[in-house]
Order: sequence, then C-alpha cells, then structure tokens
Amino acid sequence: MRQQKRTTEERITAGGAAGRRFAWQSFCAKLKKHRRVLALAAVLAVALFCVSRVRWTLAVSMDGSLIGYVEDQERLDAIVDRVSRAASDALGYSWKAPTLTCRLAFAPATAAEEAQVVSTLYQSVEGACNLELVYVDGEAVCAFPGQAEAMLALEEIRARYLTEETVSAAFLQEVTLAQGYASTELLADNLEKLAAAIQVETVENYTLQESYPFLTEKELDEAMFEDEEEVLVEGCDGEIRVDCSRTLVNGEIQEKHVVTQTVLSEPVNQVVRQGTRPRLSTGTYIWPFSEQTWLSSKFGYRGGGVGSSFHRGIDLAGHYGDPVLAADGGVVIFSGVYSGYGLLIEIQHDNGDVTYYAHNSKNLVEEGDIVYQGDIIAEEGATGVATGVHIHFELHPEGGAAVDPIPYLPEEGTPPRL
Repeated sequence: MRQQKRTTEERITAGGAAGRRFAWQSFCAKLKKHRRVLALAAVLAVALFCVSRVRWTLAVSMDGSLIGYVEDQERLDAIVDRVSRAASDALGYSWKAPTLTCRLAFAPATAAEEAQVVSTLYQSVEGACNLELVYVDGEAVCAFPGQAEAMLALEEIRARYLTEETVSAAFLQEVTLAQGYASTELLADNLEKLAAAIQVETVENYTLQESYPFLTEKELDEAMFEDEEEVLVEGCDGEIRVDCSRTLVNGEIQEKHVVTQTVLSEPVNQVVRQGTRPRLSTGTYIWPFSEQTWLSSKFGYRGGGVGSSFHRGIDLAGHYGDPVLAADGGVVIFSGVYSGYGLLIEIQHDNGDVTYYAHNSKNLVEEGDIVYQGDIIAEEGATGVATGVHIHFELHPEGGAAVDPIPYLPEEGTPPRL
C-alpha cells in the first residue's frame, strides 16, 4: 500500500495534465463511496432550519372556526383588550368580546396571522367599523365610508356658496380627515351634520354701474326773491363703473368695499340763477286798522263835498291817534306830506303793488324802511283835504292806476258802513 500510494503521488506529480485527470477521477470515486452519508447530512440541515422557524403557538378559534395564530396567551389578551377598548369608545358603552378558544399548535405566529385575529375580532363588533372621520376644529362631527366620499361631501358643501362672481372659497374652521374605528351612527345624515358644522367664507368680485350725480352751480341775483330760482342749464348725471369686492360667510354678506372706480361719462352741472332779495310780502292783504272802524266812503264816483269827485280809495273812519297797519309787507317808498293826501305813506310790495295810507296825524316809518304785514306805520288823523279823522287807503296793482281795494281784502272783518 505504501508503495502503491507513493507511486500514485509520484504519478500525479510527474504526470502533468494526465496527473490532474487521475486526481479528479480519484475524488469522484471517494465521493460516490460516501454519498449516503452526505444526503443524510443535507436532510438534517434542512430539518434544523425549519425547526428554527416554527415553534409552539396558540391557535385561536371563534365559534368553532380557526381565526389565526398568536404567540401566547399574554399576546392574545392584549389584542382582545385593545379591540374591546376601541369598540367601547366607538359604541359609547362597554363592549365584551366573544368567547375565544385556544389550543397549542406547532405553527408560525406571523404578523399576518395575528392581523387576521385582530381583523376578525373587529368584524364581530355590531354597529362599528373603520370609517373616514371628519373633524371640524378637532371634533369628529360625522363619518363617511371612505376618504373619496368624505372629499366629495366637503366639495359639495363648498360648492353651495359658489357663484359666477366667486374668486375664492375656504372653510373658516380647521377641517381634517382621518381613518378611525367608529360607530356607524356617524354615517347617518352625515352631509347635513357636516354642513351645519362648517362655515364657508367666499370672496366675490362684482361690478356696478352707477350714476355720477351732477352738481348745482348757483348764480346770485339781487333782483329775484330769495325763494325764486331759474334754471339756466339743465343738469345731467354722468355714469361710473364701480369694481367691488365682498366677503360672505355661508352666503351672508359680512363686508364689502370698493376696489376701483372708473368714470364712463362726465356729468353736466346744473346752473341756476338764485334770488337773494328777501321776500317781505305774504301776497295777501289785511284791513289796515286794529281799532273800531267804519267804512265812511267807497271807491269810485261820489257826489259833491270835499275832495275829488272820483274817489281812488276807501275811507275808514276811526279815532284820532288810532294805529294804522301795513296791509302787507314791503318797502316804504314814500313818507311825507303830499298835496291833498296830507301825511302820506306809500308801500311797495313784492309783487309790485303799491298801497297808500293818507291823512295820518303822524308817520312812524321813513322812506326805505322795511315793514311787515300788520306793522304799525302811522297814527290816524285828518291832515290834508279831509272832513274828519279817517284812513284813506288805496291799492295800485303793479304801481299802476288805483283799483277798488275791497275785493282784495278779506271778507271777514269788513267794517260796517258809517
């Protein structure tokens, strides 16, 4: 043997390629001889690997059906406690898990198996499930089956307040979505609950076309009375375009303001001539006396006696010194002695009429004085051509010829005929 072995080694060393071939053939021969031992070793290695991956666990059943595997009883108790608390919180009362049976099993307790146990327990809860919860300012107000339905509901509420003029829309509250295990009661009337809890603020831009009012320019005229005016140029409003913005909450306007104003057409200002002359007269006349008086002579032709044959006024007999009143307001244009009138006062009224008051014993006003209806202007007398104490009263419309004044005086208070 030793000689043969040495010979083989010598052959391998000295043989080159032939020697290497001889060595490989020798290795294969030895491997064939021990192949059963090697196969058994491989089987043992695989078995040891599998044993390292599988161990004793709890097989969990509910209502006689296997629902999954968990590591041990402690792990199962933690799962049941977690599901019970979640279900109780969702339902609002204490929820008790169904009875579970367990047995030892030589099986893998993977995360997927444990998840199957958890899922089955959650599915056994009546009135609660995984929902998409909608929180408004941190408070859950309703739920939807999924996120897509919740997003559609939010968009529908927002769209309720959109108009063609809306440029922005946003929720005033903080609105968030989150998946959670909750009572299915949150699904009832979810859209209405959500709409009641949310305020939508919108901003709208809109345009108005408004009139641009004209101004009135006045030209003062001393010849006209202060309550008179004459339009010289008719006014005409212009137009402006007003670009505005307004903020609304749930469709109710909260504030609005003007952004820009553009003049489309300029207004034409009105020009008015305005009088400045004070109006002194009332436009009507009163009897020029305040004490007991008699009508002693009418207007018109009369028989012989003192004075002219045509009487241009009326005579009102009274007592010496009785007050003489202005029949209406105006400006005194004469105060003094005039021919047969004696002491005479002439008053020009606003309408141009002139009234005469003659035969006074004393004039109390001067030329240029302003008097008002009922003012005492003189004392009754008999100066000039007169047969007795009386007031001679004349009326000259617009300063022209004298007319009978009685039709211009009030019927009430007419003095009796002397």
